[in-house]
Amino acid sequence: MNFSIPKYLALDIDNTLIFGAEADVFYGRYKRALETAFAQEMKISIEQAQTCLNAYRTAYDGQGELAFETFGISQTCVYDAFCTVNPAGTLPMMKTTIATITRLLKYTKLIAITDGPVEQIDRIFTATGIRREWFTEIIGWERGKGKPKNGSSRIYADVIARYGIAPEEFMMVGDVYSIDVEPARQIGARSVHIGNSPESIADISLLSFT
Repeated sequence: MNFSIPKYLALDIDNTLIFGAEADVFYGRYKRALETAFAQEMKISIEQAQTCLNAYRTAYDGQGELAFETFGISQTCVYDAFCTVNPAGTLPMMKTTIATITRLLKYTKLIAITDGPVEQIDRIFTATGIRREWFTEIIGWERGKGKPKNGSSRIYADVIARYGIAPEEFMMVGDVYSIDVEPARQIGARSVHIGNSPESIADISLLSFT
């Protein structure tokens, strides 16, 4: 699928830059870590925690961690649970992602963005061969602060203002429609959904510019 070239292209990290069977295993460990933390905080069984978090995942685009907020559990608990999962030995070199980034850099400037912990970014990049210097900016979730995306268009508006570009000169690419796609469109920016619908692309290797 061909797109006109944006001045800045923002790429989600989790399940966008990092994808494939091994990534599914890695992010599955995120789910298990959340379930363990939730069970401990609520003093319930793992099975009960799974049932509760799965209900939230179904209702909120895979965001089981929203259950923590509902039950008054600090988001720091979520942050720390994510950080217990080590990508080393699980995530392989992301050869397709690396080739895609190299190609995209010929056309535009790249930004990496995630609602995952900043501590995980370097660990994930090291495991997969992705280099920090390929990105003009890397944005992640800082411990003790709110998630940068979190379903709001503010992060995209801030990036657009920071680089002095028009909304249509910015594009966001990600796998969660309610967080990556719709908020960007709300402020006039462009967005691409990675998913299974006719208007989506299967993975970032299919993102090309004319």
